[in-house]
Amino acid sequence: RCVSDLHVDDPQNRRWVHGLPERLDDVLMVAGDISDRLDLARDALRVLKRKYREVLCVPGNHDLWLGRDERGATNSMEK
Repeated sequence: RCVSDLHVDDPQNRRWVHGLPERLDDVLMVAGDISDRLDLARDALRVLKRKYREVLCVPGNHDLWLGRDERGATNSMEK
């Protein structure tokens, strides 16, 4: 399975991710744009990892943006 552009910054999208059924025999590829907020991206990946056997992720441009509240990261690669 593959999904992209989750944009969990939007509460409706975040509810969709949390509401996905478990597919513990499947692998999920997340092809970028989970969130520009690291805390929301981490939460989404943790939720997905509980629902799938494996979760692979390739960051998209939104995932690499540095927001005003990103602590400690001086560039996108550190984030």
